[in-house]
Amino acid sequence: MMSLWGLGLALLAVTAKQVHAAQNLNSEATTKQIRMYLCECFKNAIPIFGVKLDKAKRLPLLCNVDHPRVPIDPKTDCSRIS
Repeated sequence: MMSLWGLGLALLAVTAKQVHAAQNLNSEATTKQIRMYLCECFKNAIPIFGVKLDKAKRLPLLCNVDHPRVPIDPKTDCSRIS
């Protein structure tokens, strides 16, 4: 699984390991329950690990994840994830 600590320290460049992790995480988010769990996990981790949201939100683009299934945003209402 992708290191949330790495998201907080990420620069514009991403490693092959980060790309692979982001792609795998997205492809494994196959059910609403999993997506809601990941959403809550991201929301809880953002303040703990000091995730830089502007950089984290660019990860899908940088990792060629065309349709991210789970947003990385502390304002997301995870109960509304479909």
